[in-house]
Amino acid sequence: MDIQDKGFSDLGLTKHTVGSPSLCCYARNLDQASANNPILVLIQGYPQTSYMWRLTVPLLPPSAPLFIPDLPGYGQSEPLQKHDKLTVGLAILSGLKTLTKSSSTTPIVLIGHDRGGRVSHRLAVSKSDVSNLGFDLLATSVIDIVPTKVQWAAFADPRSSVIYWHWPFLAKPFAPEIINTIGGSKYIFQQGLRSIAGQGSKSATNLASGDAMKVYGAAFDNPSVVQASCADYEAASNVDIEMQDADQAAGKKIEVPFMVLHGSQYIAKTFDVKKVWGEWIMDEKSLSVHCAAEGIGHFVPEEAPEETVQVIGDWLKALKIW
Repeated sequence: MDIQDKGFSDLGLTKHTVGSPSLCCYARNLDQASANNPILVLIQGYPQTSYMWRLTVPLLPPSAPLFIPDLPGYGQSEPLQKHDKLTVGLAILSGLKTLTKSSSTTPIVLIGHDRGGRVSHRLAVSKSDVSNLGFDLLATSVIDIVPTKVQWAAFADPRSSVIYWHWPFLAKPFAPEIINTIGGSKYIFQQGLRSIAGQGSKSATNLASGDAMKVYGAAFDNPSVVQASCADYEAASNVDIEMQDADQAAGKKIEVPFMVLHGSQYIAKTFDVKKVWGEWIMDEKSLSVHCAAEGIGHFVPEEAPEETVQVIGDWLKALKIW
């Protein structure tokens, strides 16, 4: 974790530990947030830590306020009692509220990859809960995901179930015991990275840059991280699905501008991404979808940081947020 701390410090971010259970996060320029310069909340996915944003941060405008947490239970953040995406998302925003120390409404944009994308999706639907914490959610971007309910339904296709084999395995209550008993945590995270990463040399180089594998491997040496990450997937198999079922039945959908950035492999070859997400948006005109360059796999912000920042930056400018 020293590598992660130093890496973010070198990029001009300050480390904070807030809340109980404690949330580890890195931030800058929070006091400079405005409607035209909102706080970008960058939320990582599995099997990583917040360090996955190390290549995108230097490409963002120096004036951009940033809040980059380790997901609860991942990295250096302590686990929660519950890991459904609403509880996790509100815990992250509560940590941010502690740091902003503002009595006025704070504008934010959520940008989440993988599990962080699922947290961001949940908060975009539950915008009233976000508002109650004192935030104005201006827009949301998710990276390389489809809605959780849609992803589970795709397991009817054997090809999809082979690619995403870890979903049902990690959701089983006995998964942490198996993983820790056989010392398989590093194997699982390494195979998870390799199996859905892009196959090009640039993708591999970027993923390994900054000793990232040491950082992620050290995190998964902690049995608590294994336990929490499995609790994350278990929640995705029940509570998160139940919430999404209720949303769809009630016609409760995303009402903020929504950007989906996805890799050219895997999801792009399994789903009609724009059509899928269109069913979860109140107004399809607020939906933007971008497929990354050929050869880019699941880990888009690390594999293609320049394209990630360019696409999201252009989107925010078109919304007149930047």
